[in-house]
Amino acid sequence: MKINEEGINLKPRKKLWGTLLGMILAVTITAGCSSPQTQVEYPTKPIKVIVPLAAGGGADILARTVAKYSPLEQPMVVVNLPGGSTVIGTMEAYNSPADGYTLLCANPDAMMAVYLGGTMTTPAWKDMEPLATLVYDGNVVAVSKDSKFHTMQDVIDFAKKNPGKLTWGSAGSKGYLEQVSAEIWEKAGGLQIKYVPFDSTVTARTAAMGGHVDILFGAVSEVVPGARSGDLRPLAVSTAQRSGLLPDTPTLKELGIDIDTGLHRGFMAPPNTPKPVVDILERALKEVYDNPEFLKTIENDLYFEGQFVGAQDLKQLLEDRYPIHERLVKLIGAQK
Repeated sequence: MKINEEGINLKPRKKLWGTLLGMILAVTITAGCSSPQTQVEYPTKPIKVIVPLAAGGGADILARTVAKYSPLEQPMVVVNLPGGSTVIGTMEAYNSPADGYTLLCANPDAMMAVYLGGTMTTPAWKDMEPLATLVYDGNVVAVSKDSKFHTMQDVIDFAKKNPGKLTWGSAGSKGYLEQVSAEIWEKAGGLQIKYVPFDSTVTARTAAMGGHVDILFGAVSEVVPGARSGDLRPLAVSTAQRSGLLPDTPTLKELGIDIDTGLHRGFMAPPNTPKPVVDILERALKEVYDNPEFLKTIENDLYFEGQFVGAQDLKQLLEDRYPIHERLVKLIGAQK
């Protein structure tokens, strides 16, 4: 042990200085790694909401209703960009700056379907930032009030005896509704029914009511008005349980066609939108959903069934749904 002239042990002093130096370095490193929570001034200008379908359809109505009840300090401005089976509007939103000032009112299932069907070459559904969905919209098979078909079984029986003579219409080409419908006809006995694509369910609905196509396959929210006016006759819904909006219409499962599907309607932001902005938008959408007036409006006036799915759960939902659409695309390929 080394002792200086005053008789003090020097080795412990070195240990003491080493300990103090380590503490100083630790504090310095910790301070350098930490940072105050990022503060975001958002929004400071109007937010554009792109609807990739024609005005009057389910996505358009939802976007405008959310804009009406939005708690954000800046307005949400809805812009319709239909065409290309939703590709034009979707890619416009996809390629917009990732600053939260351009959003897409989206049906994630439809986005996956269009990509897998080959119409869209970019996996927008995978790259974009999911914010939330606010409604779940089942699908329904319907015919004109003047149709000779009064039940789903009538359609099946006629199609079996007359392959290729019936036509059915819905929104888009090689997209969600075409894929799901193909599964219905396949499970109903491999029926051959010609598909006629339209730019929206609204135009397909008009064609069906006018007798220009034999069968309409569309969202419940878009068929209910025609059903209640008596212009359309719903034959079956695609959801697991009967729709509260069409309580007298049987499910496809009741008829022996094992299918359960519908659309989660909501919003997405361009890829790499900052998380603080995503969080603000998700909270705003949840606030809209929690507004009793909003729920009353969508259920009583717009014929939607409310169902909120937040950003993280929506990511998982998309991952779970992707294999289903892969199978449906193969089914369409087998039929064409």
